[in-house]
Amino acid sequence: MSAPFYTTRDLQAMLQVDRTTIYRMAESARLPGMKVGNQWRYPRRLIDQWLEAQTNGAQPVDESGLSSYPPAAVADGAATRAAAPSLAEILPLECVQLMLDAFADALGIMVVLTDLQGHPITRTSNPCGLLAAVEAHPEGYARCLALWAEIAARPALLPTFTQSDLGLMCTRAFVRVNHELIGMVVFGGIAPREWPPTPLQLEASATALHMDVADLNTHVTQVYTMDAAQEQRLLTSVQRVADVITHIVSERREFSARLTSIAALANPQAAALVLPI
Repeated sequence: MSAPFYTTRDLQAMLQVDRTTIYRMAESARLPGMKVGNQWRYPRRLIDQWLEAQTNGAQPVDESGLSSYPPAAVADGAATRAAAPSLAEILPLECVQLMLDAFADALGIMVVLTDLQGHPITRTSNPCGLLAAVEAHPEGYARCLALWAEIAARPALLPTFTQSDLGLMCTRAFVRVNHELIGMVVFGGIAPREWPPTPLQLEASATALHMDVADLNTHVTQVYTMDAAQEQRLLTSVQRVADVITHIVSERREFSARLTSIAALANPQAAALVLPI
């Protein structure tokens, strides 16, 4: 089965251009790609469509001899690079927090929005009792942050389940601006089928988290349990929630661009005072 993404090296071989050209086109949105941490990944399906358009001569070419994807994306990519505020600066956080609280309650799981380093942008919505106990402990919270950073750095874009040191499962989906990943929605607090853990497993978790095993044991049944069908629905739901956040980001950036344009028409000097989001 073919991998769902091409690497930069794959594209170098296919297009016979240097790495710098590929990066330049991806960064300016002239090539279908997305950045995961410091690594670029190029969706195979979109690249194949783009190559077909190249072959058919359907799009104008640039100085590299390669056409844009899409043709109108060059300016958008340049604007993104010129103004790249953080996700926390872009979003109306109070509104997003209420929305994530509602999703978490409706789905019966924990939800949090983080940046790509695993740092929370919102507070954790609806944590199960066991997860709340772990997050209240400094070492336990540090392990949560480390896990979120780890799953953010994985190149796979489709949501999958990952087990934490405690044994609970979580999954994530990315939030993006144009082709660049800027954050992620995390679902968690979900018990695997083999739950509760054995005393030895619980002891090992307590040691790893620097916690009292008796404290963990008090909360060990306070988790979210799901059957296989519910777990599969969560993998779809986490992507849909991330897509909602992505839509909010896009709308706010477009609104900010309009304000800047209006300010420029009314007073070119005042336009510089409109903060881009």
